Amino acid sequence: MIQNRSKVMITGSGNLARCICFIMTSCTEHMDVVLVARNRSALKWIVSASSAKQAIFGSSLSFSAEVIDWSSPGRLEELIGKHRPDVVIHTASVQSPWSLTPGSRWGRLVKEVGFGLTTALNGCLLYRLQSAVGKESSQTVIINACYPDAVNPLMDSQIPNLLTGMGNVAIIAAMLKADRELCDKRLQVIAGHYDVAQLIKDVKNAKYLNVWADGVKTQINPERFLRLPADSELNWVTAACVIPQLLAFLRKKDLFYGHIPGIFGYPGGYPVVVRDGEPELDLPIEVHVDEVVQNNRAVLESEGIIISEGGELSYTDKTKDTLKQYSPTALSSFKGDDVELAAEELIRFREDLMSEAGERL
Repeated sequence: MIQNRSKVMITGSGNLARCICFIMTSCTEHMDVVLVARNRSALKWIVSASSAKQAIFGSSLSFSAEVIDWSSPGRLEELIGKHRPDVVIHTASVQSPWSLTPGSRWGRLVKEVGFGLTTALNGCLLYRLQSAVGKESSQTVIINACYPDAVNPLMDSQIPNLLTGMGNVAIIAAMLKADRELCDKRLQVIAGHYDVAQLIKDVKNAKYLNVWADGVKTQINPERFLRLPADSELNWVTAACVIPQLLAFLRKKDLFYGHIPGIFGYPGGYPVVVRDGEPELDLPIEVHVDEVVQNNRAVLESEGIIISEGGELSYTDKTKDTLKQYSPTALSSFKGDDVELAAEELIRFREDLMSEAGERL
């Protein structure tokens, strides 16, 4: 009997892509997984190790790799057309959060003004991916791992394909679900990247979390949280969180209750239900979507950016004033279709900043 096999593409070959592949190997779904990235040796290892793990588990997955030059849009379109993935998990960016070392000048600047400064660096490769998917595979779902709380609101209108996110709010929900007093309850969490960053710094910073347990607003004692790691070890939880979402989009039959950042181009993260492959917000009864979206927009300002309903990003006054100290001509705002231009400027700015300090990325 010939099995219908789902097709999944994962962009990037860093730690998160590796974690996703390793966790996927225990899935019972029949899947062909292709990794697309620049680093040939990293791709080779992920494919080899994942293939070995799936052989150990006896799962029905295949792993392969395609080397890509992100500056060549034709190559990306070729690969999307060749593989026609049901879902793309996008983990590739030109700014890993884990490379923002506090000792570097660039890392200190991002810490000062907020992670929102990196939005264009996290969104520029997604823009190229969306362009290729829009031309070659109209049914493909894209799950963005690169700062989806801010990038997705900026990029959601670029193509009609469904764009969702992973991590952040899902990490917090998973950590809460692991608590013995909450593990049997249905959780609805409204949170985002900012909250994860605060929990990495100090569990006492969990004061902004909004949590409902079985429909009842619940006060969370921050001291019950395990402090989140400030390095890529957190990717193991992020990777685990995306698997149920992935399977819900692939199977189109399962009922999935979970948490997704950047869904429908909304800022921040939300409780979501996926029915027959179609996502819907799963907000508590007393919560209105407009109110929570506006609250999440306000939280983004704590990360140094403002994103309008029309999908335009502008920097807060603090961010603009700080950037002008280094570059008087720095962009103060941009829209989604200008994300590549904004990223190019930020890359030059980052390189100049680090060069002056005798640093290397």
